[in-house]
Amino acid sequence: MSKASTERTKVVVRNLPPTLSREAFLSAIEKHAEGTYNWLAYYPGKVSLKRTMFSRAFLNINSPEAVLDFKARFDGHVFVSSRGTQYRCSVEYAPFQKVPTAHPKKLAMEGTIDKDPDYVAFVEALEQGPKALPTAQAQLEAQEAARGGEAAAPVVTALMAFLQAKYEAVPFTGRRTSRKEAARLRKEAAREAAAAAAAAANADRASKGSRAKASRSSSKPSAADMSADPSRRCAA
Repeated sequence: MSKASTERTKVVVRNLPPTLSREAFLSAIEKHAEGTYNWLAYYPGKVSLKRTMFSRAFLNINSPEAVLDFKARFDGHVFVSSRGTQYRCSVEYAPFQKVPTAHPKKLAMEGTIDKDPDYVAFVEALEQGPKALPTAQAQLEAQEAARGGEAAAPVVTALMAFLQAKYEAVPFTGRRTSRKEAARLRKEAAREAAAAAAAAANADRASKGSRAKASRSSSKPSAADMSADPSRRCAA
């Protein structure tokens, strides 16, 4: 046996019954390896229609000599299932000899949360409780004070003016408006809006015409100017 093999202490027990429990396996190896191992990991098997997986166990023996003694005693041990099926186990060296440490390495940041500034600020805010938000009236007063106490005039859009005129023309009676009446009201409101738009357009055209006429009359020379300046009279 080579030097590398004599230093290995982790073994694996294979071909265990799929239905074998951990307690049954521990009771089976109690008389063969009691007090000779310091770590054990047991993985139960599985029985299915496609594939049967045997149970297996990993042990870390205290010394290389104890490994040879355990193999001589337990290798080839026969387990009998509840249905009478025999399973002959085998003891081998584990492919990977590393064993999980019982005491993991302590993290450098472990236990330092009480000194974290974000956590301290969070705890202080939690102790102070939630802050009450200002009411709508208080916010409105603050906005008016910022504007110098002058309330801004509400903005009335064309749609808002149309709806206001519509509901002012037809007072609320507490009953639902029929479809025909609603259509009639919409047509009347549309005609009124079109008439108002036409009136505004006519007034705009009249204003433009008067301004153009005034401009032409101001640019035309008067009779006094023509008599004073012969060149203008000839041109006229």
